[in-house]
Amino acid sequence: MAKFKTRARAVDLLGKQQIRDEVTAISELLRNSYDADASEGLIDIDTDKQSILVCDDGDGMSADDLEQNWLTIGTYSKKTKDIKPSKKNRIKIGEKGIGRLAVSLLGDQLIIISKKKLDGKWCVLYLHWELFRNEKLFLDDIEIPLKTFNTIDEVSFYLKENLLDLKKMLLNNLEDDSRWENEVRELVIEQINSFQIENKVFNRMKIIESRKGGTIFYLKNIDSSWDWKLYEDIKNLQVQDETLKIRYRRLKDLLYSFQNYIDIYDKELEEEELITNIPLENEVKEDNSFYPKIHINGHSLEDEQWFNKDDIKLYDYALKGKIIDGMFIGKALMRGQGKIEEINVPARELTIGLSKNYKNFGPIYLKWFFVEGNQSVSSLNKDQHRDMKDKLEDIGGIYVYRDGLRILPYGEKGNDFLHMEERRSRRATTYLFSHRRMFGFMEISKISNPNLVDKSSREGFVENSSYNYFRNVAINLLKWWALEYLGTTQDEGKRNNYINALKEEHLRQERARQQQLEEEKKEKEYFKDLNKAIENFSDLLNDQSSKLLININTEFENYKSKIELSKNKLEKYDLIYSFKRESIEKMDLLQQFKLEVNPRYNHSIELVELIEEMNNECVNAVVINKQKLDYLINQLDLVPVLEESEDLSNINANLDEALGWIDIFIRKINELNKDYFKYHYELLDEVREKTVNLLINSTEENRKKINNEIEELTEYRKKFNQYKINNKTTFLNDTILQNAVQETLHDFNSNVNKIQEKILSYENEIKQSTILRNTELLLSKVIDNLDNINLINNDEFLIGLLKKEVEMYRDLSAVGLAAEMTSHEFNSLNKVIRENVDALSKALKPTPLAPVIQRVNQSFASLERLQARMSPLYRQSRKRSRDINIKLFIDDILEYFSTDIRKYTIKIINDIPEDLVVREIEPVLFTPIANVVSNSIYWMLNQDRREIHFYYSETTQTLFIHDTGQGIKESDMLRVFEPYFTKKLQGRGLGLFLSRDTLESRGHFLFLEDNNKTQRNLGGACFGIQFKKDSLLREV
Repeated sequence: MAKFKTRARAVDLLGKQQIRDEVTAISELLRNSYDADASEGLIDIDTDKQSILVCDDGDGMSADDLEQNWLTIGTYSKKTKDIKPSKKNRIKIGEKGIGRLAVSLLGDQLIIISKKKLDGKWCVLYLHWELFRNEKLFLDDIEIPLKTFNTIDEVSFYLKENLLDLKKMLLNNLEDDSRWENEVRELVIEQINSFQIENKVFNRMKIIESRKGGTIFYLKNIDSSWDWKLYEDIKNLQVQDETLKIRYRRLKDLLYSFQNYIDIYDKELEEEELITNIPLENEVKEDNSFYPKIHINGHSLEDEQWFNKDDIKLYDYALKGKIIDGMFIGKALMRGQGKIEEINVPARELTIGLSKNYKNFGPIYLKWFFVEGNQSVSSLNKDQHRDMKDKLEDIGGIYVYRDGLRILPYGEKGNDFLHMEERRSRRATTYLFSHRRMFGFMEISKISNPNLVDKSSREGFVENSSYNYFRNVAINLLKWWALEYLGTTQDEGKRNNYINALKEEHLRQERARQQQLEEEKKEKEYFKDLNKAIENFSDLLNDQSSKLLININTEFENYKSKIELSKNKLEKYDLIYSFKRESIEKMDLLQQFKLEVNPRYNHSIELVELIEEMNNECVNAVVINKQKLDYLINQLDLVPVLEESEDLSNINANLDEALGWIDIFIRKINELNKDYFKYHYELLDEVREKTVNLLINSTEENRKKINNEIEELTEYRKKFNQYKINNKTTFLNDTILQNAVQETLHDFNSNVNKIQEKILSYENEIKQSTILRNTELLLSKVIDNLDNINLINNDEFLIGLLKKEVEMYRDLSAVGLAAEMTSHEFNSLNKVIRENVDALSKALKPTPLAPVIQRVNQSFASLERLQARMSPLYRQSRKRSRDINIKLFIDDILEYFSTDIRKYTIKIINDIPEDLVVREIEPVLFTPIANVVSNSIYWMLNQDRREIHFYYSETTQTLFIHDTGQGIKESDMLRVFEPYFTKKLQGRGLGLFLSRDTLESRGHFLFLEDNNKTQRNLGGACFGIQFKKDSLLREV
């Protein structure tokens, strides 16, 4: 009987000769790690040491697995009708049992070190691939060394001390020199004798030990056909060869598109929109993720940028759904400005012209995204469009996945399996879709689509009838999407209507952008003028003040001469009044140097305080000049005094003089009323009902003030007319009348200056009226802009407030994003760090370094606890309320500050009742309390007494946080809750503002207690959180 005999070279033919290149080989090795339920697969290439390390933390292999499966070609373990998912719910990929031979493509010498998770034993296999390239050897002629060990210590010791035994066993295969070419044999012997294992292999073994299982493939004498350094050279732009660049791109694509991250990200985004609550802290989802890693000479390719979650939202049109039995069922999406139009598509027949042998093909799931090539007709802004265009140029295309893992080469540049480029070359405006304009995937499964099978080369599907169906229905769907749904050949098609709407939106945005540029220009000019005014302020104020004083002194001398020449007291007082009024008007000119803060723009705290100081200088300058004016006037000493010995004949003259004063005062008051109240009512006519109440109230209030003076003067008039002496005898005999006349005249003369001051003050008050000035300003704007649609641009305060809020939330979003990204990276690294720390703890336990590792372990445990407490702060709107014991909650928060509390010997007094429970979302309370505690610690650093007291008021349902720090100045008490107000070095000034805002959003209230009202005499700052009544779960 004849039978087949297999030469050893068959292994090389099935392995190295079947695999396209090193990229495909690496893909196969990572797939094997995935099949083994590993959480990560690492390919570490070191060209200097001519070594490649392939490592995973999967199930591992026993000696039987290596012999019965890995060394057996065409195994059946992955080719069974009863396909069952693994423990991590993965469907094994391999079918022919030859994918493992891809490792032969990468290097000549291979040692496999593996630990089986089930039995915990280690095994080692050692071979040289040149044995399988010898045409004179049969497979049965080759003996491969294979050993088993019980512990990591045993296998490590053996590989370090007894590796020569493995080498001798392998060299036995080369004893018959008649079956070898001399040069080849000598080279193999030399390579085996020089084979050594690097320390990083033993380090990876420790990681595998800590993870209970895994496999290492360590290759030496790596294949010179593959220039691994080109990946570094291309990154440094030293390689211009397009073929090499394509290989570089393929390798990176392999890493990022190994799993279907497009679908993963898209589902996460959909869940974020739908789910309002996330799992509680004790609801931990099992992590079934797989992280492929490729390192080349220390450079980590996984650090490079590919698609991220935000990119999935950047498209113009999308199609999501499935093809089943030749019908597409799903939805079409069009992304407008700030919104997405989503339409459920009626089932579409896609099998016209195809055979009917597709009923049992199974579903094809797909998500396709398209970005317009011209930004002017895209919903993406310029930056987004540029970024996506650059990415799609390299990694665009439709990928194919099976059970979540990518099938090469679909989606690669040059692989136009859906003929998109061919159709587009015929008519680009009709057939929109192109490799560099699209991203997305088609997903099948091994169970549902069993007739789509891989080629032996591991590159694509066998082109059978199932493949033809798979490809053609996708092509027909692309055609339908462009021609029928988007209507690319129709003037009123969806795409054209969409583009026209976008053009209008772009024009609006361009106008808005120009307005923004104009706004920024105005802001720069404003601050330029403001800084110039600040720079010249003191010189101008001092110069004007000096000139004013000289002018007043000159005028004083002029008026003094006129007063001395005058014989009429009434005239003298009128001259004094005129001099005083004119001088005050000149002094008020100093007010023009006051600097005004435009609320439209954001000013620093220091700048506002500087402007306030300068404006106070203006006020002080006016006060000082008025004091000097009063001093000059007092020198005149002209207050008339009625002496008892005065001749009775002069009494009538004095009364006439007083009546004359009254007429002058009343005339001046009426003139003021006539001038200023007339203007008020003219304003009232202009604004009609909008400002009637405001101005009338102001006008009437001022009128009442001065009318009191008119009433007083009128009363004097009555008395003086009554006292006019018509009969001298009667007057001389009436002592009571004499006393009354003298008393009234004396009283009037003593009030003349006061009445003058009130009239001057009233006149000045009208001129300086804030309401009047604001009304004038408002009216001028109303009149000028009544027909202007951009009227809102003149609302300086509102715009300033909005700009502040936009800036603040932009800052906060950046901080939040950075924090969440940091947390994400921490979670990614946490597991690796923990396992390495555990491995070090075991390895160094019997050494003097054990205490050091113990302290590292404790510190890392603290870091884990802190990070765990931070997790609830992200996406707080989704957290559910829970019952929070405030006393214990505060103790937990203080753990964050434990280092500072110990370092600065801060005493904590937590007098919160044990049974005080509040039902609330945890971050709502965490953030404000943590912020106040942080501030307390900062402001106590220079204090001898450092204490933080926590106590509770049953009466007001208020939690107090009271420290012994510097306290808060009275002038700052109203500003501590304003955004950007801070006295801290490097402070942001947002903590208390956001804390109050967060609490108020839930019905609580954060406030600063007055120092005179605190329950404890500690001298520092005391903040209170008054809880919403229905949130308390205890009797109060």
